[in-house]
Amino acid sequence: MKEKNQRDKNKEIIRKELTVEIDQGLEVIKNRIGHLYKGLFGRVMNPIVKQLFVWFGLERARETGLKRVDFVLDRITKYKGDMDSWVEKNFEEYLNYNEEYLRANKKHPKIEDLKCSIKKELRSRVELLMKLLDGEGDTYAELLKSAFPKRSDVETVARNQLDALAELMEFAEKEEGLVKIPRVIKKEVFVVARAGFNYAEKRVNERMDKTYGCAK
Repeated sequence: MKEKNQRDKNKEIIRKELTVEIDQGLEVIKNRIGHLYKGLFGRVMNPIVKQLFVWFGLERARETGLKRVDFVLDRITKYKGDMDSWVEKNFEEYLNYNEEYLRANKKHPKIEDLKCSIKKELRSRVELLMKLLDGEGDTYAELLKSAFPKRSDVETVARNQLDALAELMEFAEKEEGLVKIPRVIKKEVFVVARAGFNYAEKRVNERMDKTYGCAK
């Protein structure tokens, strides 16, 4: 019973942290869209900005993001097997909560390659969460330090996740028609997406500095 209570407690700590990250990340995207164009040119480009807000659908994206967090945490908390078997067992259902896949053209010849990239990103995400769930502490920082006593340990896992996200974004940008984006805003979509990625990378480093001290 003690182990179950600890994992449930950790799950709530992690969910709270990830909710904050989702909200802050969406705020970055919102601000980036709003500052793409300024002055007279900004007014001329206003229809494109409006299309961007519609395409990103921030409220819907938040809802999907929270469902994704809940899906993964609920399934992992109750799971006793290894990471790879969890990913294989849950991957197809996980796709229902993945923004890239939901926006993808399912008939595109590279759709299976996209799914492989998503699976790689999921595996790196699960690797981190499984260890955090078995950590000890009352805050996210305490769980992080308990699960990864050395900064170098969590840096490797975090880098794997960021690299997988970068690879996924680059693949979606490179393959024409794989992700359904109106041609008129395609360039801007990836400018904004990269801003979101850069924010995520910055936040990872800031969190590690706060938990372990600044890297030498």
